[in-house]
Amino acid sequence: MKETRKLNTILLADIAGYTAMMQEDEARALELLQIFKKILGNHVAKFEGHIVQYYGDACILSFDSTTLGVQCAISLQVEFRENNLPIRIGMHLGEVVFTENNVFGDGVNIASRIESMGIPNSVLISGSIRDQIKNKNEFSLKSLGSFEFKNVNEPLEVFALENKGLSVPERSKMVGKFKEQSRKPKRLLKFAGVLAILITTFFLFNYLTGNEATAKENSIAVLPLINLNNTDEFEYFSDGVTQEIIDELAKISSITVSAFTSTYQYKNQTMPQREIAEELGVKYLIAGSYRLFEEDKRIRLSLELIDPFTKERIWNNTLNEEMSNAQMIQLSVARKVAENLNIELTSAEKSDLENPSTKNGEAFRLYLQAKSEINKLSPEGLENGTRFLEEAIKLDQNFSQAHTLLAWRYTAGASADFVPGIKRSTSESVALAMPYIEKALENDPEGSDIFLVRANLKLYSQNKIENAKEDVERAFRISSWPRIPTNYCICTAVSAFIASRELDRAKEIAEQAKDIDPGHVLYDWDLGNIAMKEGDYLRAKFYYGLSVAKADIPFFNTFLGWSLYYNEQYEEALKYLTKAYDNSPLAARWNVASLSNTYFKMGDKENADKYLQELLDRSSSGEPHLNLFIADILLERNEKNRALDYLEQGVSNSDFGFAVFLSLIPKFKTLQNEPRFQEILTKIQSPGI
Repeated sequence: MKETRKLNTILLADIAGYTAMMQEDEARALELLQIFKKILGNHVAKFEGHIVQYYGDACILSFDSTTLGVQCAISLQVEFRENNLPIRIGMHLGEVVFTENNVFGDGVNIASRIESMGIPNSVLISGSIRDQIKNKNEFSLKSLGSFEFKNVNEPLEVFALENKGLSVPERSKMVGKFKEQSRKPKRLLKFAGVLAILITTFFLFNYLTGNEATAKENSIAVLPLINLNNTDEFEYFSDGVTQEIIDELAKISSITVSAFTSTYQYKNQTMPQREIAEELGVKYLIAGSYRLFEEDKRIRLSLELIDPFTKERIWNNTLNEEMSNAQMIQLSVARKVAENLNIELTSAEKSDLENPSTKNGEAFRLYLQAKSEINKLSPEGLENGTRFLEEAIKLDQNFSQAHTLLAWRYTAGASADFVPGIKRSTSESVALAMPYIEKALENDPEGSDIFLVRANLKLYSQNKIENAKEDVERAFRISSWPRIPTNYCICTAVSAFIASRELDRAKEIAEQAKDIDPGHVLYDWDLGNIAMKEGDYLRAKFYYGLSVAKADIPFFNTFLGWSLYYNEQYEEALKYLTKAYDNSPLAARWNVASLSNTYFKMGDKENADKYLQELLDRSSSGEPHLNLFIADILLERNEKNRALDYLEQGVSNSDFGFAVFLSLIPKFKTLQNEPRFQEILTKIQSPGI
């Protein structure tokens, strides 16, 4: 086999999150892989590069010219972004060995390490690349600092390209193929005297300064519990208790725990545990199974805390509990995990792990069932969830979490976008939700969740931006969450700051939430909304595309189609908008308006009129919440006065989401100087759009 050794620029590119994509939608993932390969094939030769090898969802490229290689990386990311491909790129200049169809050496290994710490749409480079291009004005660079990588002897400084359109990762949030810290479970260590004091001081310093190493050392993912019952009837218990264990572990400041939506993708998977831990970037896993015995109202739960890298079982236990005591399970698990990882709990943490949210086991079981149903965001699921919560509250009038969730059900359940055709007015939704909000506040006046729920009601049902923002700010001041809320929709906070034109704050919250809970589909939607507000329609398309990749439902297909409409990609927009329309028993208002506007732009007035008429007919039949979207269609046709008529009717009725969506749809900026429009903005407490 002929070998050639030379100094070369190596570019490594891969599709971020591809394993999860394959598990969620194999056909879509394979389609993206083909697009990835096609774009590479079209670009590389133009920059005198060579495709060395494809492997899985990644590719190695080589360039004799470093400058051309970096130019190619930027050009590729522009094309990948336009095609909703979340690609990471890492580059290094070093000595490598070429064979007939492969390349080896430290140059490849270092490029791989650098690529692993990137984020979608980023180009990260080594110091050797930077030295070659630092005097070229076409490249904008930012140092991310020095890093220690696996199997690399010396720390390496890594730089990010900051050229327009590229993403730059934050150092504090980076994960990658770094050198591992040693792991020393409790039973291997005996602390005494001065050593114990020094270590306690070390942990306290790390906690107060936010040192990332401590968090990574005690990072845990809780895998969905396996249901051993021969029926799906008790599947709610798997998801519910898994989430509750995660929530309790998250209260321990020395532990970093992966969010439920990140671990849910591994449900019923046979993937090796080490690979799961590597993908999630954690040191430990909690795995287990359960069986419910309905006849004698018992539960048997088998759990283990393992180090998947050494295959050491650090702790395991089988719990046999009466269902009447089920609410104590997650507290017991959290205490045992802390004990076996040698974590010293604070007095506040000890108190939290001794006090369940309810002392009634049956109320807790009903609460878990309700969460499972409400998360479906279907009319049937919302009704079932309501029934379970009402039964739970009858058993425990002071069950604050149940009151909060029922209030959330009436706020989120009022959505004319998740529940198209809903006949309930926002004033009716407010009347239904407020008693539960008041009771939750009475039981737990220092709980952040209920203020976020009330903010949602004020923002989407009462259409009062500043009033909603006050509750959001209060929720963050109290900050009873371990890090940031993920159980209730943080998009309330993001939307409030978008509507008040505080986009930096909106972006900060959305990116933090996505970092903590990367599997949560609504955080990609949030970032898409921010991009739309900024007028960056290409970036919006990228994030809405990520939402569709995670949850291929009409709601997200509509937003992706809507962004394509603003990108003037009308044929592509129709593909997603029509798909959403065809897969809905009754199409959502945003979907119908976007179809009408897209056809109008394409010169197809017959279809444009058909969808306008559909909304007009639905409005005439008594369906509320449609006024803003009829106005959107009319404004596309430059019928400003009629559009303003419908907007005035929408604000008068307080149509669901009026304030948020008025601030989000770019077309309404054309009305800024209209006195009637200014009055509307005043009524919704808007600083302008």
